[in-house]
Amino acid sequence: MEYVSTKEIASKWGVTSARVCAMCAAGIIPGAYKKGKQWEVPNDVERPIDKRIRTDKNNKFKFTFVDLFAGIGGFHQAMRYLGGKCIMASEINLACLENYKLNYKTINI
Repeated sequence: MEYVSTKEIASKWGVTSARVCAMCAAGIIPGAYKKGKQWEVPNDVERPIDKRIRTDKNNKFKFTFVDLFAGIGGFHQAMRYLGGKCIMASEINLACLENYKLNYKTINI
């Protein structure tokens, strides 16, 4: 069995290597083991389902919300993990607005 680093598997799955390390530490990834300070992950392992993003049984969001005074999206991130869908965001700081647009696809006013 071939093992790869968390950085390689993270780019394959489209997540951060920190998220892969957290999944390894939680025992979610079968066959992963710690070698020194680094995690080794089997190359052929499938990405586990992310249980942090909660939806109902019909795969619909539990609620919708508006992100006022959005900043760079901390509130948005928290509500999304609880199962919400952002329908609009409002921010006047242009630097924050550009960062928000890079992270989320939401109508910004």
